Amino acid sequence: MKEKEVEKAKVPTASDKIWEEIKNLPIAMFALPNQTIQNHVVRVEVEPSSLYLRGKSPAVIAGLDEALNTSFDRAGNTTKTNGFSVEQAEGGFIIVKRNIPAKSEK
Repeated sequence: MKEKEVEKAKVPTASDKIWEEIKNLPIAMFALPNQTIQNHVVRVEVEPSSLYLRGKSPAVIAGLDEALNTSFDRAGNTTKTNGFSVEQAEGGFIIVKRNIPAKSEK
């Protein structure tokens, strides 16, 4: 196989899948309209099981947690979900992981 063909055949990692799922979600930042997560973070490749980000401002952590753990029903009502965990790590990284429900919650 040629090198370009190997690149095309790359299997998406957990990090890739999370990024694709969240990058275009709306985020409330600085009362600016039409903001998405990718406007306020930079993706960093560290390891494939979690998504590593760097915030463009210190305020992004609260907005990111709210954006990833709130959903809207058809009437526009908000509901807290627990789909992702968001944590700040050493070195200025923000780590996003998909929450796995406990066995009793399945």
